[in-house]
Amino acid sequence: MQFAEAALKADGEARAMLLKLAEREQSDGMKLAIRADATARRGQILGIISILMVLVLAGYVAQLGQAGWACAITAVDVVSVAGVFVTGQVIVRGRRPH
Repeated sequence: MQFAEAALKADGEARAMLLKLAEREQSDGMKLAIRADATARRGQILGIISILMVLVLAGYVAQLGQAGWACAITAVDVVSVAGVFVTGQVIVRGRRPH
């Protein structure tokens, strides 16, 4: 009888240990997800700021009387933003660009 009681007690301790490990893994996963979300948000904000700065530069160049250069700067900016969105959609769907 003592052996059976010891086995049940050890089994309960193992369950508690496994539960503790599972809780810790879940907590680590949540922390990682929160950190990834903050990083993505920071990237979006910096991307918007850089796009606006390039558009301000294009406006300044246009103000100097160089409309052709301003259009070229704006076109490069628009094409690069579109490229980022297309690449992002391809990666999200699980396909890698060639």
